[in-house]
Amino acid sequence: MMIKLGLIRFSWYGGQIYRSLKKYYADTLTVTAVYDISDRKYYSGGKDLYACEEIVQAYRAGVFEQVLLAVADPAIYSQWENVLQAYGIGIYTLTGTEEETSAPEQILTGEDLPEATELHVFSDVFAVCTNHTDSDLLYFYHQGKAVRDNYYQSDVNWQRALLNAPLDPGHLPEADEVHTGEYFCASRLWGKNYGHFVLQELSLIYLMEYHRNFQGRYIVPRTRFAEEYLELLGIPQDRILWQDDLAPEKIYRFEKMIFLYQSGYEHWKMRTLVLEMAEVLKKAAGCDDLSDCPKRLFVQRKHNRRVLNAEKRLKRRGFETWFAEEHTVREQIRCFAGAEIVACATGAASINSIYMHRHACFIEMFNKARVMPWCTETLYEQDVYYIPFVEMPIFDADHSRVNDDYYIHGIILDMLLKQAEILTEGKHDE
Repeated sequence: MMIKLGLIRFSWYGGQIYRSLKKYYADTLTVTAVYDISDRKYYSGGKDLYACEEIVQAYRAGVFEQVLLAVADPAIYSQWENVLQAYGIGIYTLTGTEEETSAPEQILTGEDLPEATELHVFSDVFAVCTNHTDSDLLYFYHQGKAVRDNYYQSDVNWQRALLNAPLDPGHLPEADEVHTGEYFCASRLWGKNYGHFVLQELSLIYLMEYHRNFQGRYIVPRTRFAEEYLELLGIPQDRILWQDDLAPEKIYRFEKMIFLYQSGYEHWKMRTLVLEMAEVLKKAAGCDDLSDCPKRLFVQRKHNRRVLNAEKRLKRRGFETWFAEEHTVREQIRCFAGAEIVACATGAASINSIYMHRHACFIEMFNKARVMPWCTETLYEQDVYYIPFVEMPIFDADHSRVNDDYYIHGIILDMLLKQAEILTEGKHDE
């Protein structure tokens, strides 16, 4: 029986779901109303969603029976989920529940794997590429079910992404393109962010290449820094399948696919592997002689979460202002490896602290709405002094400000810099 659906869509992801509904579900679903909440008419910043009477009236008039939320952003999804439930409007999902996801055919374990991780192996896997929040993401299907193994289990997005995947896994059409051989999926949420890539993707590639002697190909999101990093690790181009070369309108079939499955998004479990990888990368980047590198770096952000009042104070103490995205990966590795003190506005560039030497000092600055220190465990293992510094006062943090620029307490910054100088003085070679 044909189901009449109302579609609430948001951004590129919503458009992809809409196209998939028309292409793959035409015999079971018909979209009778579409509401693009990218339009301010339907979205008022999450404060007044109940004003969307048009959707409620259409439901009561029988225009549609249920609503599919083609929304990847978890906050916006939750807002609309609450609205629909308040009005008794059913929410339709495409691919079922968590229990209906596919189990791996083979599970590989070993002492070389990080804590709470396994390698999950599938054969004859289908894939389609779509957009999830601000990252391209591959959805995988196996034996008529969605594959969840490329998602962190603690990620609030993962189940919704599976439930609103662009294909019906029980009725997969013929693949447009078949890839034979073994593939390792190194493409996860936020994979085009520098920091996420190094922690989440590059570390897995390093594991497979240097510990598992993997001979197959890697699926990787394409960025300039990804290309540079893979070159430093010595991985040839013919062993890389750039995800960006996969077309959203095509269905792909892979003979064998391997995922590294982690029971939670707990990157500290990867710290030993990440630091081992960092040493390999430092050697490849030419860190034997770092005499040309500045000893004190102020790593500023360009577009948001900038520290607005630190540069003059830092300059007086010999800090060079530095924007990570203006430098190659090799330059970033060398500059962090050669620095005695780095003061960094928190962000993707913070991950470069894994290249700092023993008894160096890393000062990480946060606005009060976004205090997320990524690297405390690795810094502790490295024996690098770590000083987190939060915008003050912190008691009235407004989480809508997570990307705001901010001011820090100048006198406290001066005090922290003095501490950093004392900590690092004469200790480089200890």
